[in-house]
Amino acid sequence: MSIRTAVLGRVQAAYMLFAKDSLFRNATFLMASTAVMSVLGFVFWVFVAHLYTPTDIGIASTLISITSLISNLSLLGLNSGIIRFLAGSKKPSQDINAAAIIVTCVTLLAAAAYILVSTALDGGTSLLDGTWPKVAFIVLMTSVSLNSLTDAVFISNRRGEYHTIGYATFAIVKLLLPLVFVPFGATGIFGAYILAMIASLAVSYYLMHRGCNYHLLTMPDWKLLKQMRGYTFHNYIGVVLAGLPAQLMPLLIIRDLGAASVAFFSMAWTMANLLYIIPSAVTQSLLAESSYDARQLARHLKRTVRLLSLLLIPAITVAILVSPHLLAIFGPQYRQNGTVIFQILALGTLFMAVSSVGNTLLNIERRTWGIVGVQVVTVTTTAVAALVFIRFGLIGVGLAFLAGNIAASLTHLWLRITARPRRTPDVAFPALHTDLRAMLAAYKIADFSMTVFGNGSSNRTLLIHASNNQYVLRIYKPSTCTDTQIEREIDFISYLASQGLPTPHILTNTDGTQLSHLELNGIRWQYVLMEFMAGKHPASYTPELLQDMALQQAQLHLSGVAYAKQTADQHPSPRTRERLLTTFTASGYSHFDYDATNLLVNDGHISAILDFEGMRYGSLVACVYFTLSRIYEFHQDPTLLICYLASYQQLRQLRPLEKLILSTSLSARYRKPSLLRLLRA
Repeated sequence: MSIRTAVLGRVQAAYMLFAKDSLFRNATFLMASTAVMSVLGFVFWVFVAHLYTPTDIGIASTLISITSLISNLSLLGLNSGIIRFLAGSKKPSQDINAAAIIVTCVTLLAAAAYILVSTALDGGTSLLDGTWPKVAFIVLMTSVSLNSLTDAVFISNRRGEYHTIGYATFAIVKLLLPLVFVPFGATGIFGAYILAMIASLAVSYYLMHRGCNYHLLTMPDWKLLKQMRGYTFHNYIGVVLAGLPAQLMPLLIIRDLGAASVAFFSMAWTMANLLYIIPSAVTQSLLAESSYDARQLARHLKRTVRLLSLLLIPAITVAILVSPHLLAIFGPQYRQNGTVIFQILALGTLFMAVSSVGNTLLNIERRTWGIVGVQVVTVTTTAVAALVFIRFGLIGVGLAFLAGNIAASLTHLWLRITARPRRTPDVAFPALHTDLRAMLAAYKIADFSMTVFGNGSSNRTLLIHASNNQYVLRIYKPSTCTDTQIEREIDFISYLASQGLPTPHILTNTDGTQLSHLELNGIRWQYVLMEFMAGKHPASYTPELLQDMALQQAQLHLSGVAYAKQTADQHPSPRTRERLLTTFTASGYSHFDYDATNLLVNDGHISAILDFEGMRYGSLVACVYFTLSRIYEFHQDPTLLICYLASYQQLRQLRPLEKLILSTSLSARYRKPSLLRLLRA
């Protein structure tokens, strides 16, 4: 085989990997984005240095640093939350707009707060003299924060190429504008930066609309933000803590080693950040990929580690070897004073990669408190080491950063070792005929065929055909419910049947119990067998069905109250968020997932109420609210809800407070004042 053929084969293989492997492709684009920013950003400052005075550059760069600080504080960790949760969103435009509104408001407040204290801080205040410059600064700051949010949208949608285009737009516009703004001094430099941000934001929103199915004028939805509050908070604190060592180290250096040493450190740090691009981009892509398909996490992780090894080891080796020549470009002083610290920082990239992977795994597992803990360890170790090693000059500073990165890696390792086994979301339910035969042996069923039904969130449901009979086999996912919880569910279903409600009859096994167990391949399975109930899931909510549903739900609630009284010494406390509600409203056991998907209809009437997975003790108005919201989302007709409540109250009269809760909650959720008419139902 010729060298040319071998090279072409390698190129073709790389192209196929790039085309088909989304993790590799998006990681490549994210690295390209940061490379564009880093390289063109460095060129920008070299370029500006020949056009503007050092005073102008100092004032402008100070204010640019302030904008970065305000942006990081204003994001509130929502960028990380978008990357983690947007992939599973059913209404991405609404979720993006909700996050954008929050970030915009916080940015305006933070920028205004900075204006109030800027005189005392003396951070670029000469550019903000006068009312209009201050107002412009506050308003234009939003473009900086929103740019970071759009980056997260592209990463979550696995559109790394859009991320690169946005960054390239920013870098190129920022590079060209200083030519025009030379007469404006420091204002020209800062103006070039802000206008480049605005141009990048405009391009990003266009690309979001074109390639991410985003619509700007969609009403925001706050549900996703509520779901990821804990996640984003921990990430937010983690990001703030992660930036502290690099932000505070120059203060220590200038105090103990002098201003010149700050310049040498800054140049070494800037060059080291080019290496830090690799673990950051690859692990961001890992987070996005795993958000789309959590079942492939092990596979994605293995490929991520392999990709990091292939990229980092050669890059660090080359950087250490050629570092004296690279720093010589900036002058002999930089080569003499910055080479060793750069080499130490480059070596620390290996440990930084371990931390990046560890942080990503904690994000995927939603153990974001661990990220905060790791950052506390990192900051503390770096600070103590810096105070001890500062007497060795910049070499001591480099060792302090290395010590912090090693401590972070060891902490992640400890978190991995001590982590409790997690419930796997993709348990392979028994599907082999031999496994099912072993389960059905408890009911003396040997010859059968089966059909898979639609499943609940924590079970597998099968239709069993045996002789001339049909049964329904429900298999529970391991470790999701205790035997006591399932037995309470069975007992409640049996109680409802005794009250005339159409719930499934659960058969008794050869041991005389209704809940059966079987161990297969080391896994303990819980399952029940029920009689088959004829009927179909309704395709829509007809007036006749709604009347039947309302009467059945009212009867279910009356029975749930009576059942709760019978078992008052056994039922658990209601959920924390419902405890106040249960004090002032009727409470009892109920379905709490009562809608068309969990009903069967035969000859126009409800023939079965199914899937009591959400069965619990709580406020009954919450169960009614769930049902009404499902009906309204399907038909968008308030009159149907009024008719439903009228039928419901034929059996169970709602309290005035319950009506108020239903009407105001639905009206606020759907922004429909007409739903307040439910008070009159």
